[in-house]
Amino acid sequence: MKKIKLTEATLTRIIERVVLEQEKDKAMEQLSLLFKRKKDGEDVDKEIKDLLLNNPHLKALQGAITSKGKEEIKKV
Repeated sequence: MKKIKLTEATLTRIIERVVLEQEKDKAMEQLSLLFKRKKDGEDVDKEIKDLLLNNPHLKALQGAITSKGKEEIKKV
C-alpha cells in the first residue's frame, strides 16, 4: 500500500472543503424545503429572497434568476 504524507496545510484545506460542501448542501436543502412550502400554498417569498441574497453558498443561483424573477425579488 502506498503511503502519503499530509501536511497540516493540506489537511486544513481538506477539512475546510468538507465543511463548505456540508454548508452548501444544507443551504440547498433549506431552499428545497422553502419551495415545497411555497408549492403547498404558504407565503414564503420573503424567506426565499433572504436565503438567496444572504447565503454565500447560493450566490451562484442568482445568475440563473430571470429578469422577471429579479423584479419579483425586489418587490418582496
